Amino acid sequence: MSLNLADQYYLKALDGYPYNLEESIENLNYALSYDPEHAGANCLMAKFQMEYLRDYDMAEYFYKLAISSNPENIQVYEEYTALAIRQNDFGKAAKLIRFTHQLKGADRGKLFALEALMCEYQKNYRKSEMLLLQALENSYTHHQTQFLEKELERVRHKIIMRHPYKYEYEE
Repeated sequence: MSLNLADQYYLKALDGYPYNLEESIENLNYALSYDPEHAGANCLMAKFQMEYLRDYDMAEYFYKLAISSNPENIQVYEEYTALAIRQNDFGKAAKLIRFTHQLKGADRGKLFALEALMCEYQKNYRKSEMLLLQALENSYTHHQTQFLEKELERVRHKIIMRHPYKYEYEE
């Protein structure tokens, strides 16, 4: 199996991201010039637009392009959900999470973590805590487990901050 030029440039962009942004973006632009519908390249461009340029409209544009070219690419839905949460568009985020749960191969731990993040944005810390526990239950890598444990610790700290006197003597 040989890779086409768009795939080769996409892999180079992915390899340099996020440590060498200039080179990554150059390779990403080459990938998209060879194949404007390349789902992975559009997804990475959306991520760059969201995380570094804070251009959420362009990020959404690239996520939609990625979905239209490959509607079963789970990574696109996960990252698009993160964008919807960041924009406080919780209705869209909830729909994306529900839909992604139905896709074969979806990372349930990551989806529960995204739902927990959405609840945290809405200041529903108890539900966020419950969802993070579900995410931990559905976590199958050491890295993901460590990340989720830190998230759980952070959310629990917010619960304590909200009701400091309730937890004052529990240690």
